[in-house]
Amino acid sequence: MTESVGRRNVGTIDDLHESAMRTTGLDDFGDDAYLEPLGVLLDSYANEAGLTELGSKMFRSSSRGR
Repeated sequence: MTESVGRRNVGTIDDLHESAMRTTGLDDFGDDAYLEPLGVLLDSYANEAGLTELGSKMFRSSSRGR
């Protein structure tokens, strides 16, 4: 996934998985019980949080552990 300048979208679960795999080289995320709550969180960030471009970038960075 390519991040564009001015991006306000925090991404999808698949985006986060791809980023985590690139960063760590690992692809086993264990039990998938986290997927539904993570989807709710991402939806909330996308539709309710009103993140600025910087806020969105900070979320994406922190979600990758950087």
